[in-house]
Amino acid sequence: MFFSKKNRIYIVSGFMRSGTSMMMKALEAGGLECSYNLNRNKMNEQFGDENYKINDDGFYELSRAEYTDPEFPDNYLGKAVKCLWGGITAMKASPNIKYVIFMRRPVTEIAESYQAAFGSWHPSAIPELNDRLLMIQGIIKVRKDMRLIVVNYHEVLANPLAEFKKIKKFGVPIDPYKSSSIVNIDKYRHKS
Repeated sequence: MFFSKKNRIYIVSGFMRSGTSMMMKALEAGGLECSYNLNRNKMNEQFGDENYKINDDGFYELSRAEYTDPEFPDNYLGKAVKCLWGGITAMKASPNIKYVIFMRRPVTEIAESYQAAFGSWHPSAIPELNDRLLMIQGIIKVRKDMRLIVVNYHEVLANPLAEFKKIKKFGVPIDPYKSSSIVNIDKYRHKS
């Protein structure tokens, strides 16, 4: 079945600290329009939440109210949005096809990165993250309005051009050469 690019939404998902912001920045460099959630800036200013660090790249995941809104798809057609793992489970079905790029990173690295950024992490959460990943992949696979590609953070850093060529072949309209040009191996910290 053929789906017009005009009724597609490109979702970057994953757990915090799994490379979702890097992926958003790379997609934008490759020519895909990306959406920002400016409410996160306003919330941070209003409440002075030091636990929510402002993202240097400026990308913020959608709020729960945004991705559960019945009008959600119409506002983001043809664009990339960042919606972390919890949003995928709550997102309403629609006739618009959602191409989900799910970033995968070893949970031990996620834990170390989270600890460094936010100062706390409980080791008992590691098995829970693995279970959540399997659950989310299962949900996406059975939904008729979602297509899934799992992208490994390590592989993007090791061979970005090859990975962005796969993403383009998956159906995301990007220039893989331009997308791969922004990947910076020096930002890879907390290796397992």
